[in-house]
Amino acid sequence: MSQVNVKSPLDQARENAQAFYKKIEAATATNHAQIRSNLEKVSTDAQKLGINLKALGEEQKADAKLHLKEAQLAFEDTAKRANEALAGTDADLKKKNQAVIGRARQAVAHLSQAVAARRASTTKPSAN
Repeated sequence: MSQVNVKSPLDQARENAQAFYKKIEAATATNHAQIRSNLEKVSTDAQKLGINLKALGEEQKADAKLHLKEAQLAFEDTAKRANEALAGTDADLKKKNQAVIGRARQAVAHLSQAVAARRASTTKPSAN
């Protein structure tokens, strides 16, 4: 009998966030015009991830809910920082882009902690 592995919405959210983070990190080495174009997309994607995490957080237990809330706030801040970077000068663009990447990295870390908290709350102690 084969085992079927079904991903939970929380696992899927974490995978989406990791893919999002990798995409914006890769954009750092590009030129200013490309960075600006990528930041516009980052802002939109980060806002969507934040909204999705807010809804997902309502279904979780306390520990996972806390980490999801932190991830949601981090994605909202990522979107805000991306918009601020778009309004900045070319001289500040790469520095501000790095701040966006850093905040997205924090969001992904919080999602990983939420997944770990959820798994810890669903594992049952074994009888010895």
